[in-house]
Order: sequence, then structure tokens, then C-alpha cells
Amino acid sequence: MSLNRSYATFYADKFYFGIRTSEVIELTKVADITPVPLAHPTISGLINLRGQIVTAINMRNRLGIRQANNPGDVITVLIEKFGVMYGLLVDRVSDILELDEADFESPPSNVSNSTK
Repeated sequence: MSLNRSYATFYADKFYFGIRTSEVIELTKVADITPVPLAHPTISGLINLRGQIVTAINMRNRLGIRQANNPGDVITVLIEKFGVMYGLLVDRVSDILELDEADFESPPSNVSNSTK
């Protein structure tokens, strides 16, 4: 039996990603990110989202990609994973895709499958 799932897709530089829409809370342009001293370079800082503090993860830093020429155009994909909200800082948002889970391949043996 096949199972269709919806994925929100986005770009970080030329890399194309998708995340289950059930994990996406909202998409927004956040102007104020408060830096956190001594934080890992992946963490751009903290976002105050209507009183809730959210960790902002820079997807370009996470992937080891050079920074964008205009970092002010960043879109924040707010997601909830394991009961914690995060903001993924991405270059642009694309489409919502309906994909059949039966068409997916298992990850290589050297990559953990943490989505199950």
C-alpha cells in the first residue's frame, strides 16, 4: 500500500530540500535575529516569535555553503521537531509536493535514517 505525503520544498543556494508539511508551522521573513555569543556557527541566533524564543539555524552554514550576497532576503521556515520549534534560514521557498513514500529509496548505510 502506498502512502502519499506532502512536502514543503525550499532552496539553500543551489541545493533543493523538502520537509514534511506536517512539521512546518509557518513561513516568514524575520528581521530581528539576536546573535548568541559562542554559539555554533550553524546557529545564527534567536528569534522572538510572538513571545516564543526560537533557534535560528542558518542552512548555508549547516551545509558549508558560502553566504548569500544579500542575507536580508532570507526566508525562515518555522518547523516543529520533537516538540521543539526551530527556524530554518533558507534562500527561497518553492512548492508543496505530493510524493508517494513507496518511491523513496533508503538512505545509504553511512547515513542514519532519523525520520522513522
